Amino acid sequence: MHKPRVKEVPPMVAKAGGQLMEFLLTSLPGKNRNNIKTLLNHRQVLVNGQVVGFYNHQLQPGDTVQILKYKAPAEMTFSGMTIVFEDEHIIVVDKHAGMLCSSATKDPNTVAATLLRYVRRQSPVNSVYMASSLDRETSGLVVFAKTRLAKERLQQSLSMTDYTYLAIVEGVLEKENGVLKSYLWLDKKTQKMCSSQNPDQGQLAVTHVNLMKSNNHFSMLRVKVETNCKHQIRVQLHDIGHTIVGDLRYGAAHNPLSRLGLHAWALTFRHPATGKVLQFESHTPKRFLNLFGGEDENREQTAN
Repeated sequence: MHKPRVKEVPPMVAKAGGQLMEFLLTSLPGKNRNNIKTLLNHRQVLVNGQVVGFYNHQLQPGDTVQILKYKAPAEMTFSGMTIVFEDEHIIVVDKHAGMLCSSATKDPNTVAATLLRYVRRQSPVNSVYMASSLDRETSGLVVFAKTRLAKERLQQSLSMTDYTYLAIVEGVLEKENGVLKSYLWLDKKTQKMCSSQNPDQGQLAVTHVNLMKSNNHFSMLRVKVETNCKHQIRVQLHDIGHTIVGDLRYGAAHNPLSRLGLHAWALTFRHPATGKVLQFESHTPKRFLNLFGGEDENREQTAN
């Protein structure tokens, strides 16, 4: 049986940037939207050498777009996580809620421990180093380095501001867009972060919130931060009366997902060796979508 293939297409350069779908429609005159969605679903579209499956991926001027002749290998899936990108310097992982990132524990099922076993199948001297981290209860994208130099470079540049999060919160926001500003400080008695409008009381935290979906009880938000404060998103959403569902630490009254409703959805950073800007987007968790009818607007769906 022959593998699905397409006619070989020379690499293309996006001179003006723009949305990936529109670029491909213009650059591949023999292809329609359904043809291109099939290429995306089959993991045959690469941007700067990285498989991209999102029709609305935003190209930057100078990005190189390549069409593979055959389906790309499937993402590597392990218990509790999926490897979405790997080269000789880094590994990008999409982890499930409830999985710990750190190796500073005897738990053999952390992201770090799982990746260490994986790389040492290739060579017993291989290792991995955590370059970014998420709370155990938060799902989404995390980055590990394969060398100490890559780890040092990533840790110097990576921060919360490189992430875009999805949050499911209690209630419906009155405004579709907003900016949250407050000063956060740690209550040493409760070990919880607190929010204040007093600039002398804590560290400035700035969070941008965009309403994506809502029903009578819950809202899905796209969240981007400007600052790097512990539990910043969780505290500030609680502060405005829209606590993240399942966040018992900060007073959530509902837990319809049976988990914390926070997901590290998109991540942009510079490659520690090449300096190229890498962009990754995770699937929206199905539990999130099921609260709002089950459709993911971030990906085009192919009829089956």
